[in-house]
Amino acid sequence: MSELTWRPAPVANGLATLAVLAGLAALLLARPNLLLLAAPPVGVLAAGLAARRPGTVTLRTTECPRRCFEGDALEITVTADAGGPVDEIALRLDHAPAFGVDVTAYVEDHAAGTARATFVLRPGYWGRHRLPRVVVDCRSRYRVARALAALSLGDISVYPAGPPVRPRLVPLDLPRRLGDHVARAAGSGMEFAGIRPYLPGDRARDVNWKASGLRGRLHVTTRADQRQAEIVLALDAYTDLGDPDRPPAPTHRQSKDELRSRQTLLDRAVRGAAAVATAYLRGADRVGIVVFGGELRWLAPGQGEHHFYRLAEAVMDARSLGADLGSDLAGDLRRAPRSALPPGALVIVFSPLLDDRAVRTVQDLRRRGTPVVVVDTLDREPPGGGREEYLELSLRLWRLDRRALRAGLADLGVPVVPWTPEDSLDVVVGSFGHRISGRHS
Repeated sequence: MSELTWRPAPVANGLATLAVLAGLAALLLARPNLLLLAAPPVGVLAAGLAARRPGTVTLRTTECPRRCFEGDALEITVTADAGGPVDEIALRLDHAPAFGVDVTAYVEDHAAGTARATFVLRPGYWGRHRLPRVVVDCRSRYRVARALAALSLGDISVYPAGPPVRPRLVPLDLPRRLGDHVARAAGSGMEFAGIRPYLPGDRARDVNWKASGLRGRLHVTTRADQRQAEIVLALDAYTDLGDPDRPPAPTHRQSKDELRSRQTLLDRAVRGAAAVATAYLRGADRVGIVVFGGELRWLAPGQGEHHFYRLAEAVMDARSLGADLGSDLAGDLRRAPRSALPPGALVIVFSPLLDDRAVRTVQDLRRRGTPVVVVDTLDREPPGGGREEYLELSLRLWRLDRRALRAGLADLGVPVVPWTPEDSLDVVVGSFGHRISGRHS
């Protein structure tokens, strides 16, 4: 329940202005009959101000989720009850640049002083956002007085939604003798490991009858557990190209091309990492994440749906971390604990490779024997500047430098594949091949 503080509305100001002008005209022109022109606005103003006005309004909303994905539709139904008749009671949501808002249902009952509205909110981009406030706008009799009340809906975490991708990358040292590396359900593996004497608690179906007959006592077949891939997603937060000012949130009417044009490099990296994490977690693999550049953040590899939310929370503040341009230790992965980069884990780096510290980080990981692949998120060339005759030459030199950078990493054993907005991430991941060597070559 919120208190209503009534103040003169624009209608009241207009009526008062008409009455004053009529009085001045009667005085200046010495024509008392002109005072009759002031009577109607004064009467309406007096009747409106004297009418009973509600002192409080009750606002209720349906429960709003605390987390969702980009583009999800959040339906919120709001009811307002002023407890008495009003000339108008309107519900609206405050402007929030992170959300697109549609109204799907709206009902007002002025005689009862109630209103009910259903809003559909669509978060346009990932991050932690404050939901728009619900505002109720009440007008008294003849609309001469106005009162506003607001209700906060709290905060929400919007998780990145990435393009579809299949989990086709695995470390080379992960056995694939049965054609798949994933154990989608808990339990014993299928590969033969040996034969041992029967122990209480062993399953009857594991009894090896041939060996038991030969040895005169029960023996069981043991099997090796299926191994899971361990993937560490590394996000380069040193460089983020694009408009830092967020445009108004997209609506469901906008095309995918329009939404893609709004992405910065870090946006694409986060969405790509989210897609890869979703693919591997669905296959019961273990996925971790490291954000380097500025403050180093990590989350050790884990499994399950809830772990995905922890991964998303770990990168939620990546944009605000910033890069410490004066420190070579900013984001140094050597400071990450062993649990964040377990031995043998495949590291997939999303980076535009524009900062030397990010390149050195990739090189250092590879020299330490870590299997690494790089998804190059740079999707633009440097803008032209200077004299026209040198523009083409400078671009050619820049392109040669990029090729040399990729070739140098490839010689070190780090495959690099560019990912442009026109490319499918699934095709990009598939172009690496299926197994990545973890030994330095």
